[in-house]
Amino acid sequence: FTQSDRGDLFSAAANTLLLVLVSVAILGLLSRIRSRAQVR
Repeated sequence: FTQSDRGDLFSAAANTLLLVLVSVAILGLLSRIRSRAQVR
């Protein structure tokens, strides 16, 4: 691996992690909203 290749891999991994975190957060919010709506 050259240093630039490592940087590309790191940025790709960081982007993937960000996407996963965002999707998890959105799913959590949706489930919370649904549970609140069901309680009412």
